[in-house]
Amino acid sequence: MSRSRHRRWSLICVAGVLASGVGTGHAEDAARDLPPPGKVRDLDYGDVLFHFFQDDYFDALVRLEVSRDLNRIEHHSAEAELLSGGLYLSLGLHAEASRIFNRLLAGPVPQSVSDRAHFYLARIGYQRGYHAEAWRSLERIRAPLPGALESERRLLASNVLMAQGRMIESLVGEQINQGLQLSVSCSEDADRLRVDPADQNTLMGTTFVSTLLAQCEAWPRGRRPADFNKPVQSDRPVLLLSGEFDPVTPPRYGERVLAHLPNGRHLVARGQGHNVMVAGCAPRLMARFVASADAQGLDASCLERLDYTPPFTGSFGWEP
Repeated sequence: MSRSRHRRWSLICVAGVLASGVGTGHAEDAARDLPPPGKVRDLDYGDVLFHFFQDDYFDALVRLEVSRDLNRIEHHSAEAELLSGGLYLSLGLHAEASRIFNRLLAGPVPQSVSDRAHFYLARIGYQRGYHAEAWRSLERIRAPLPGALESERRLLASNVLMAQGRMIESLVGEQINQGLQLSVSCSEDADRLRVDPADQNTLMGTTFVSTLLAQCEAWPRGRRPADFNKPVQSDRPVLLLSGEFDPVTPPRYGERVLAHLPNGRHLVARGQGHNVMVAGCAPRLMARFVASADAQGLDASCLERLDYTPPFTGSFGWEP
């Protein structure tokens, strides 16, 4: 047996263990993603599809790999490869699924197949936190996807954009978003900003501050209230979220706010930056807080399992 075949069958054994341990919930998601088959030209591929649409996903994967080893699916090679990657993905073997989809896209395949492969790669990228990579895969989809998969694509695109902090830009346009930012920044912050020459040769430089000050010279602004810097004081339950390495609103800011909120709680997301609302279990914690109004009773230990965010130099996240 060749090394590649040995590796493939070893992965199938792992997939079998996973399938028996976690059930078929993820595989059912993958089943809904796949469009109905067209004309079947190879009997073995029809057998694979029979088991697949009977919800017997692991058996379908085994029969698929056996048939490919015996060269009995020559008329459905691209579709079989796509199906194989989807099944590996449904069982949580992201690296193997990604390898299959990229190998598929390296050759000449029909647009309908390549579009679905890009969708799967986008899903892998999003699940693993590679949001910029996920967005690039979504941009390579050239036509609406079949059936319910198109709705899945739109939802995935929204989630990726939200994770990148670009949802408003995508919905109402960059100029409106920029205008809102200027209206707030020019009213509240501009007169306190100064260009620091010491920043000139740093990675980010002085461009952001100097550009903002130039824009605020022409942009209409409001007046900052006299009590703008007065701390908010309340006995209401409040949940504060901070990223451990947030350079804009670091955790120490949250601690100063918390000092005036006796029923508040401040959670610091391990290894995260500015936007932590979509990180790991943070959405689930926020939902539980809204439902219970009890910040003190939340079990936030899941935040300790977050991976450290890689450094980045762009506006929308790190580039792989």
